Amino acid sequence: MSNGTGNPHPSGSRRPWKTFSARVEGLEPRALMAVTTPTFQAPDLTDLFQAAARGVNTGPAAIDRMVQALHDQLTSGPLADLKAGTVDAAGFEQEVASLLISFDASADTLFLPKHPNIDNLVKLQATRIGADIASLNQQTTVGLSTTDQLSTNATTAIDDLTSGTLKPLGTAFSALAQRTQTFETDLNTLAQTLASGATPSLTIAQVSTTLNAEAEAYRADVSGSLYLHPNINQAVNNAVTTLETQVNTIAQSGASDAQTQVQAAIAAFDAALLDTTGLFGPSGPLARRLSGS
Repeated sequence: MSNGTGNPHPSGSRRPWKTFSARVEGLEPRALMAVTTPTFQAPDLTDLFQAAARGVNTGPAAIDRMVQALHDQLTSGPLADLKAGTVDAAGFEQEVASLLISFDASADTLFLPKHPNIDNLVKLQATRIGADIASLNQQTTVGLSTTDQLSTNATTAIDDLTSGTLKPLGTAFSALAQRTQTFETDLNTLAQTLASGATPSLTIAQVSTTLNAEAEAYRADVSGSLYLHPNINQAVNNAVTTLETQVNTIAQSGASDAQTQVQAAIAAFDAALLDTTGLFGPSGPLARRLSGS
């Protein structure tokens, strides 16, 4: 592998069944909202380690197997609980966070100290889904989406770990550009909530908090594909940090033209990373490098 997852039954005195039944029903609401602490079960990588000992590069296969296991356990655990209604949005995020902590510990045990690149690439996928879920939950909190939409969007985010266009290795340039475009569309939708009469109507403080959550999800999504391209990744990080700082400053200032200022910050972000000559733009440095010009 190159450097490059019995209820107690009452006994004793006899009581009328009606009384006992009432007690059970009274406990159900609390039980329904019980949050679990899932533990990640690592897949068997024995065959990959054995092949690696023979000189085979099994790093990509190990990453894929770990991420697939994470996908499957997120789906059968926290996501299933959310869909069943046994946890609310906050409980869902809490269960996801618990599983991701366990996942990271499992990755460290499997890959360190011999395979730090694989370890980092695998854990970046966990960071990615954690940030995505936090962002979706924040959007639900401020009324940009419903609980039903949270379930649908979370399903998409989890499925994208294994079937999306952003991959730990070999992500296409076009996929990075598309994710940036999607993020900017979301930012512009968020800025519109500051307009008079908007539905939903958010305060600049709510917009700043929500933008930060969405920006961290974007940062994590892209970073999960750019670990082996640190200079490009740093350029993205710089642009995201600048955007967050600008909008936070606007929120702190209490400016009356907050929407206009937020849209100007979004435009500056677009100029840096997309637009025509931005990092991922059609005539930007990466496009020119790929075309050989």
